[in-house]
Amino acid sequence: MAGFHCLYTCNSSQHMVSGINWIMYNKVTHNVFTYAEYVPNVFCKIDSIIQYYMISSLTSYKLIILQQYYIPAARELSRLIGVCKAPIIQHFAETISGTSTIRSYDQQSRFRETNMRLTDGYSRPNFNIIGAMEWLCFRLDMLSSITFAFSLLVLISIPPGIIDPGM
Repeated sequence: MAGFHCLYTCNSSQHMVSGINWIMYNKVTHNVFTYAEYVPNVFCKIDSIIQYYMISSLTSYKLIILQQYYIPAARELSRLIGVCKAPIIQHFAETISGTSTIRSYDQQSRFRETNMRLTDGYSRPNFNIIGAMEWLCFRLDMLSSITFAFSLLVLISIPPGIIDPGM
């Protein structure tokens, strides 16, 4: 602020230049000291970043393997769900439009049985896709538990004094 005050109150160009120099000097030295404080912290954290990437690369490899099993199965089951849902919607629309005719010929039980049969056909692939999701969730839970246990064993096996608690 003192530099700006000098810019507005001084009449000579000599004082104006020295005020600008003072402002630039303050900004540059402030930035240098700020960066000098952060550089050692960055180098200290590189070791933990390398360990993180080692563990995450192993976990990512396992996730890719699980993905190769799950995605084709889920895609096929989603297709089956769509194929089984279309007859239910069509039957429901035809039943709604012909309600008076169905009641006049006393065919409610036949339409109810057809609706239940179509709903059962839809429930089978829906149940299978839910099972596939549970399979994937169980595998991912096991993978995260194994990763956590491995990390815990590594941290326990490190001799005291290697890791600084102040970091």
